[in-house]
Amino acid sequence: VVRQVTGKDYRWFFAEWTERPGLPTVWLTDVTARRGANGETLIEADIRQSGEPYRLSLPLLVKLRDGSTLARTVEIEEAQTPLRLRVHAPPARLLLDPEGILPLAAPPDTPPNADLNTYEFPEDLSARASSSGAGVSGLRRAPLDTRRPARRAEPRRPYRTSR
Repeated sequence: VVRQVTGKDYRWFFAEWTERPGLPTVWLTDVTARRGANGETLIEADIRQSGEPYRLSLPLLVKLRDGSTLARTVEIEEAQTPLRLRVHAPPARLLLDPEGILPLAAPPDTPPNADLNTYEFPEDLSARASSSGAGVSGLRRAPLDTRRPARRAEPRRPYRTSR
């Protein structure tokens, strides 16, 4: 029926969402921000998926320090998708799926209060503004025993659980 209405083959969609067990596991890693000579800031990050990757239209939001926001949708379908954004003001936060629209699972061994889909940038971008790919990677990096996860203003929907 879908093919008749749209003229497109969505077999891949139904295979991913109805036949495959579990949910997509997506998170941010290797987040950096650099101020350019022209005043713009270049944000670079990797969006990672574990397990067999899903094809997703992933909404993202950048909150800037001047109060403005930049919303984009990123198409991902690989285990790792690079992200590059230029913004006109220093960034405060980078959020994947900010409205909690997609049913996403947290990676195994993720602390219960961690939010791997939000990255908080330091106020001073000349300070180290990066997040490595090891372990809990959507957080501002700190010594392993003192990590403090970024928190959302509102809790995620109940379906956002580990497998």
